[in-house]
Amino acid sequence: MMWILDFGFWILERAGPRAACAFPIQNPKSKIQNLVSFFLLVPLAGCENGIDTTYGRRSGSVGGDSVNGTAVLAGMFERAGHSVSKSSRLSPRVREKADAIVWAPDDFSHPTKEVCDWFDEWWRDKPGRVMIYIGRDFDAAPGYWRAVQSGAPQGQLREIKRRLAESQNAFRQRRAGLPEKEEGSWCTVEGRRRRRDVRTLDGEWAAGVAPERTEIELNGRLVPSGGPSVPPPENDVLVHPMEPVHRAAGDAKTLLSSNGDVLVSRRAVEEGSLVLIVNGSFLLNEPLVNVEHRKLAAKLIAEVAPRQRVVFLESGPGGPPLLDKEPDEAIRSGLEIFGVYPFNWIFLHLAVLGLIFCVARFPIFGTPRSLDPVPLSDFGRHVWALGKLLERTGDRVYALSRLQHYQQNVRREPGRYRRGTSAGSAVASPFAAPPQPPHGDAPVSGAPPSSTKSIAPSSLHPQETLNP
Repeated sequence: MMWILDFGFWILERAGPRAACAFPIQNPKSKIQNLVSFFLLVPLAGCENGIDTTYGRRSGSVGGDSVNGTAVLAGMFERAGHSVSKSSRLSPRVREKADAIVWAPDDFSHPTKEVCDWFDEWWRDKPGRVMIYIGRDFDAAPGYWRAVQSGAPQGQLREIKRRLAESQNAFRQRRAGLPEKEEGSWCTVEGRRRRRDVRTLDGEWAAGVAPERTEIELNGRLVPSGGPSVPPPENDVLVHPMEPVHRAAGDAKTLLSSNGDVLVSRRAVEEGSLVLIVNGSFLLNEPLVNVEHRKLAAKLIAEVAPRQRVVFLESGPGGPPLLDKEPDEAIRSGLEIFGVYPFNWIFLHLAVLGLIFCVARFPIFGTPRSLDPVPLSDFGRHVWALGKLLERTGDRVYALSRLQHYQQNVRREPGRYRRGTSAGSAVASPFAAPPQPPHGDAPVSGAPPSSTKSIAPSSLHPQETLNP
């Protein structure tokens, strides 16, 4: 990104001396660097610890590249031949067009009754529709920092460990208020169960998957509804080392499980089916780096009939809004392109360059005006130029001899530099030549030697007198 700064200084150089006069700052580079840094840091305002952790988003400037996003899973659906789109609301258009819905809500609670009723009607409208619900009780940020830590330089380990601890604490705080059990029409949410890593897999989906290579984790549990279930032991809360025994209830069919914990189940609902997934530890963007997780994602995609219209539903706490009619289409003005990637970044960079150019050309003291021309008849400028030339010679004796020649021959003041000037005569010139010793005598004390000696120009002071 520093090419923006380099281009900005190129603009300043091309602007010429007038721009330099109109922009008199002591350190323009530092101010422009601060300006560019501000614009580069604005897009990172929604990121946590340098990475995007927005949950359950498929695309967008915020959430599209999140470790907790669904962009990779959506891409796998597209490569399987499905038509994929996204929606942040349950509207008549979604109800009519969607053949399958993938929903990874940023909400630890069970979906509301109104949302469940909407899906019941959606299932009844057309047979064979599939609803895929991914539980929220997982965060990919700690796994990302653990993966980065293994290959990081020694000097960055401390910072990575700090960010790992922050992401773990943030996730614990979000799930701290989960109830021990929350029953709903789809499942029962058990939020106070002991966390564990999955090391064994059972069920139809376990075929061809190496469980020891997976990185699936369980925090809370989602027990499918529909009938009585085997309750966990009383001491299986938070810390007990024994593994609980849970089985899918009612007509729910277990597709993937581990030591009795249901990971994926499928249940017939109305004219369609509900695929219930305990969490996104093998379906979100960061976990899908694992090859074994991609095998499980492929099995999930196979649960949907070929060439269907799949909608990725995005929502936060409380669930998506329910609409009785489609919102009015806004009149397109062409400004929508400023929010479309990658044009939003391109236009941002162009705006920064334009701002740098305006700052370089903007006059500080009001309306620009022409400077007064330098008078050519100013004799003082000739004297100043001659003095600079004499200074460049570096020869003090030669410079004084030229001044003496000027005073005696041009201004015709031959008596001004004679030795033994009386008190009533003219004061000796400060540029008078040094006294010369008589023939055969030693040099006068304080006088320079007869040979020419280079003296620094700064030693030539206007108030210096050379009279003994």
